[in-house]
Amino acid sequence: SKMNSSNTIYCLWPSDGYRQIVINDTTAVTIAKTLNRRSLASEWCTPVVHTVDVGDKKRLLPDIAILNTGGLAVSREFQDQIFGKVSQDIELLPMEVDGTSWSVVNCLSIAKGVDAESSQLMRSLDGEIYLILSIVLVGKRIENNALFTIDGSNHMQILSSAAFRDRVLSTKARGIRFDKIGFYTEA
Repeated sequence: SKMNSSNTIYCLWPSDGYRQIVINDTTAVTIAKTLNRRSLASEWCTPVVHTVDVGDKKRLLPDIAILNTGGLAVSREFQDQIFGKVSQDIELLPMEVDGTSWSVVNCLSIAKGVDAESSQLMRSLDGEIYLILSIVLVGKRIENNALFTIDGSNHMQILSSAAFRDRVLSTKARGIRFDKIGFYTEA
């Protein structure tokens, strides 16, 4: 069946009620243009980061977060539980958030095989996907790819497998939510 839960694709979004992590120095533009597209380990410059309260309440610092540049970041405290032995498809790049060690997650796994007719994709004038509303990927599910972006997109929106979602939820790390956004289907 095409709706087998292991074939479900989730999108990562910030949870309400947590501080937003903002990269606000000159590295922000570079990160937005290069993160989740290619290896950055050899050229990484630790960004200047601050956190902001969204709305008028004092908010908690999350354990895992979506950055303002697009992309995912995780506190060192939860990094090993969530990512374990780092796969070759992910780079963990250091940064500091409010005096604590964090990593920016550079997700190098890019899924192809988008069924454009069955998916709802928002595209810029040059055809680049900037927002995925729903997605159907045709072909075999990428086994190891817990996290991935979509070929032809701006690589800011990170998608995940059900297995990755379950692993994050099992750690009780707070700061992101997983919205069901689509599925894999055999051709």
